[in-house]
Amino acid sequence: MRSATTLLLIALLGAGLAHRAVPEVKEAYQAEARLFALDNRPGHSRLLALDLPGGKAVAELSLPPMGMSLVATPSGRYLLVSRGRDTDRQWLTAVWTGKEEGRWSRPVIAKSLLLGRGWNIGHGQEAYTHGGRLLAFAERDAVAFLFPEESLAPEAAFQAERLRLPNPDHYHVVEAPEGVYLTLLGRGQVVLYPQGLGGEEGGASPAPLSTGRPSTRRPAGASSPAPGMSWFWKEARSGPAWPTPWPGSGSGPSWRGKGPSSATRTG
Repeated sequence: MRSATTLLLIALLGAGLAHRAVPEVKEAYQAEARLFALDNRPGHSRLLALDLPGGKAVAELSLPPMGMSLVATPSGRYLLVSRGRDTDRQWLTAVWTGKEEGRWSRPVIAKSLLLGRGWNIGHGQEAYTHGGRLLAFAERDAVAFLFPEESLAPEAAFQAERLRLPNPDHYHVVEAPEGVYLTLLGRGQVVLYPQGLGGEEGGASPAPLSTGRPSTRRPAGASSPAPGMSWFWKEARSGPAWPTPWPGSGSGPSWRGKGPSSATRTG
């Protein structure tokens, strides 16, 4: 009986110590920028965070296998990671990078979303945007999601506008003065939405394909090339190619390839 009483006393004392007030310290890291890299090697499915210029690893975040695309939001405060298309549960993971005003904190997974299949979330290292909001395509479901960056915050509810797309396809979007052009790469078609995605169609034109991308033949009514606008054209070895630059098409300190990993840098 005495032994049982002693054990109970020790347990209560330990619980009390565990809940006593402790001093708080700022969770701050010294870095000029932070590099994030997907690790899809056999037996791995994780996102690595390294602080630059020292290259010190500050976090390893476990992800559903395997990460397919890694893009950053315009502010650099969040990353979106899409899962591969070889499973019926194709997660979209939102990662808070830890970027704050005047400091870096530890990165964490902010949200895990199960919304659709066949994710297309950006080009290069940059997330798609439309009308000041983030844009993500669930291509197999023919649905686009529009949502503010703030809805990715860990403390916020995720709220998105769902837009029906013409049909399951591989999509690319370009904003121009006369509206939004949506390309259906599988169908070989460009659709103009004068009032933006979700509005009435303003016409459709064929888009002859060259190496999987529409040619430089502009849809009817498209604006002329002008500095700073979307409609820039270039010639590729195999023929005309899609207008450039588009978000993420320029050279920069980030990479996305076909191998087992890809990376993006924020800061």
